[in-house]
Amino acid sequence: MNKIIITILIFSIGAVAVYLIFSVQNPNFENLSPEEMYKQIIEKRDYAINQAVARGDFRCCITPPCTMCYMEANQ
Repeated sequence: MNKIIITILIFSIGAVAVYLIFSVQNPNFENLSPEEMYKQIIEKRDYAINQAVARGDFRCCITPPCTMCYMEANQ
């Protein structure tokens, strides 16, 4: 009986620890400061453009590629 309780307790502590680590590393976007929001948006935009270029879905007439055509209606 004691082994079951200890196992459940260890599992629970581990689950809480994993949750806390995950929530610290990946905070909700709504809880970020405006500067942090801006940084994440730019990083995700640049990543998306790089992925689109690699697939051949995005071609820009400027080298290095600008972001206007990706972000605006000229896709």
